Amino acid sequence: MNKVLKPSNNIPSSLKKCDAKIANALIEKGKYDFKGYAEKDVKTKLSKIYNNKCAFCETDSTDGARLQVEHYRPKAKVKEDTTHNGYYWLGYEWTNLLYACSICNRSKDTHFPLNTGGIRVPDAPPTLNNGKINKTKYKITDINLVNEKPLILNPENINFNPELHFIITPNGNIVGISDEGKKTIEICKLNRLDVSRKKIIEEHLDNFIKDFDRFSKNEINQSQLEYGIQKEIERIMSRFVENKPYSFLAKLMLKNFDSFFSNRFQSNEKVILKKVFVSTIRNIII
Repeated sequence: MNKVLKPSNNIPSSLKKCDAKIANALIEKGKYDFKGYAEKDVKTKLSKIYNNKCAFCETDSTDGARLQVEHYRPKAKVKEDTTHNGYYWLGYEWTNLLYACSICNRSKDTHFPLNTGGIRVPDAPPTLNNGKINKTKYKITDINLVNEKPLILNPENINFNPELHFIITPNGNIVGISDEGKKTIEICKLNRLDVSRKKIIEEHLDNFIKDFDRFSKNEINQSQLEYGIQKEIERIMSRFVENKPYSFLAKLMLKNFDSFFSNRFQSNEKVILKKVFVSTIRNIII
């Protein structure tokens, strides 16, 4: 999961034409049949903003899970509060729409648990004196929505930092280190991808092992060994870009290179790995 910057004023045209639909939703509340929030222009903009990756698990459509428009705050009901009509007033709100794979979307469903001390917004904010919708109260930054203290993390939150909520172990396991991280993993079933993450880590580890094995057999000299290690580190770095799946994992592999890789080798090999690593990443900010 990575931080995502979505311009709140870059609203897709189709959502700008939804005032009548919002008005009907305000009247019908939990009974309203939501249609038209996932038009082509909405999907196109979300795809670009999210680099065609899931907001929660960072997979893309090449992994077989179709990407869908997801309501961060559920639009029709809330699983944790059966008396709530859902956040029906946010059904067409741009800042409430994320991009998620079908698996995370289905797993999240209508879940929206709150942290201790959070105050759930029970109903839509009142309209303005002229009867128009007060859309400033619909945005993610509205103080009443902020004070809900959601347990499911939102990558569009201005204060979101994944490193405060998750760690990934050298075995590929994702672990929550905050209540929000733990609940997001639980609800979106993010540990279903532990095997995929482990496969990526072991792919790089195996290549390091092969380089050292060739060196021990005198098939390559030390300069060739260091060059091979450098190229493998550069492959990890190439994953650390916004448009690649699991870029958060790549960031952690680079930031915690010793625990992911160096510490698995003997002391003399570890020295070489760390030396090449430092020289290779000298000019990048992790």
